[in-house]
Amino acid sequence: MFIGMGSQLLQGQNDSLRILPQVEVLATPLRSSPTGSRIEKWDLQQLKPYNSSSVADLLGRESGVFIKSYGAGSLATSSIRGGGAGHTAVIWNGFSIQSPMLGLLDLALLPAFFADEASLQYGGGSALWGSGAIGGTVSLNNLPGSAGFSLRQEATTGSFGWLGQQAKATYAAGNWSGDTRYFHLEADNNFTYKTTAGKQKRQSNAGLAHQGLMQNFYGAFGQRHQVSAHIWWQNADRQIPPTTTQNRSAAHQADAVLRSALAWKWKKKKTTISARSAYFREAIDYQDSLSGVFDKTRFVTMIGEAEMLWQPSPTQQLQVGANETLVKAFSKNYEKPPEQGQTALFAGYRFSKNKWKVQLNGRQEWLDGKALPFVPSLGLEWAALKWLKLEGNANRNYRFPTLNDRYWNPGGNSRLRPEEGWSQELGFHTRFVQKKSVVSLSSTAFNRNIRNWILWSVNPGENYYSPSNLAQVWSRGLEQRFRFTLCLEDFSLQLAGGYDYILSTNQKNVERPALSAGEQLIYVPEHQAFAAVTLHIGAWTLSYQHRYTGPVSTQTDPLGGYQVGYLFLQKTFTLNPIQGRLFFHLDNAWNASYRAIERRPMPGRYFRAGLSVGFEKNQPASFNQ
Repeated sequence: MFIGMGSQLLQGQNDSLRILPQVEVLATPLRSSPTGSRIEKWDLQQLKPYNSSSVADLLGRESGVFIKSYGAGSLATSSIRGGGAGHTAVIWNGFSIQSPMLGLLDLALLPAFFADEASLQYGGGSALWGSGAIGGTVSLNNLPGSAGFSLRQEATTGSFGWLGQQAKATYAAGNWSGDTRYFHLEADNNFTYKTTAGKQKRQSNAGLAHQGLMQNFYGAFGQRHQVSAHIWWQNADRQIPPTTTQNRSAAHQADAVLRSALAWKWKKKKTTISARSAYFREAIDYQDSLSGVFDKTRFVTMIGEAEMLWQPSPTQQLQVGANETLVKAFSKNYEKPPEQGQTALFAGYRFSKNKWKVQLNGRQEWLDGKALPFVPSLGLEWAALKWLKLEGNANRNYRFPTLNDRYWNPGGNSRLRPEEGWSQELGFHTRFVQKKSVVSLSSTAFNRNIRNWILWSVNPGENYYSPSNLAQVWSRGLEQRFRFTLCLEDFSLQLAGGYDYILSTNQKNVERPALSAGEQLIYVPEHQAFAAVTLHIGAWTLSYQHRYTGPVSTQTDPLGGYQVGYLFLQKTFTLNPIQGRLFFHLDNAWNASYRAIERRPMPGRYFRAGLSVGFEKNQPASFNQ
């Protein structure tokens, strides 16, 4: 299965940071690698080219996800398999981190530098992760580092006033380890672009400043107990530029985030018991002196979860667990601060024997004491031949209304029903291994029907928007991937590519907003194609990626398709005891003029260049596995 593009070969190069064997502290295999689902993964080496970028950039370049970007550094959300922005679940160390007020997460605010591994599961995952996991699930995990001490610092500069710095210290002794990482990013984003009339215009009021700190600790007591603690603090201040139809803008938004998590695991020969808790606090301060809008919102989330994994035999795994989530939100647009309680019971069973693997999952959730639809899932894998694997799954999925959907004043609708429906997928994967080369091909067909799709519109006799269960959406398509890798003594070549065909149509006529039956949803391209070539020669790495995104419909005029190229060049070096790398990115290499969102221009050709240096002092690894 195709799991990466241009950066895939980076995992083979030498680097100063070595990772201990993975310690699964926060996620069991049944939830992190569900049977029958298509999954793409990126390890620490593959994430390095994105150290100064966001998860939005990672997904937009390394997967088939369509990123709906409002411009460089601005809001970025995802559409996976024709789903909406609220249909992507984002999981950090086993915890869902979407906003309960909006039901989504701004992927531009997720620094890739704060993850040690990332994965993308396509398709429904509500039986595993709950509400919102309809289109796909993005997982970000932190892992313990190598024994001893290491320090690495990276600096990046680039077009439009781009300046970035990252630093990470990793330390381990005995049964304890930890890491501290910090990043700072600022940019003017004052690029020029062409209007629809062909005139040159410079973007204004588009600056940004981000900074964040993460602290991770890992420990072990004896042979059975493992603990971990994580703290994630981040601030972002972004100016909001005018649209192409506005002369100027004075709007800006400040986002403040504090996420913390604790986990404990007890492990015996056949049984693993774990418990974890999290506390999240997030705030948004939006100000626009021109329109007179000044709005502050914030929410607090508390999560507790416990689960048991029992492996009675080498061929069987059984998992049961419970989750309790409490949310409270604050906004002047609520009559009173709403509180929301979620309780969930979930279970999974996996059986593996010979060439077969079967997994059953189920989840029952209650929202404020009211039962939501029971969501089961079934996944199958069959290794038909040494070089051929068939897999598929069927699952029920749901997304309950957000706090804004239910309580916003004016417009909130407390009678909304959850979005829910069924999805299926079926795929094959082939892999041919020769002495010095590997060829892999895969093709996956999917189908999904969702009822009670929530849309906001202005009802007759009203002058404000309100949500209703208006649409019924049918999404289906075909995803194809190819990869060829050739490895010689001091030379590697990789060719990779893919094509996605996605139809996501409304199945019944809707008057407000105006949607016709059979019409493709807005901001869902029918066609996406991508290809990459990567050369690895000694200490040098050269990669070129090319992506095509087809036309999309919008609320007004459609947006044309576009092609964007990305070039990456890297040189690693060693000057004892320093190890480092020099790197250069050229984005939008062909200077394409395009929009991903209507009236929001994207930058033309621009570059980023940087230097990363570090050293480590190793000790024999003794962290208790």
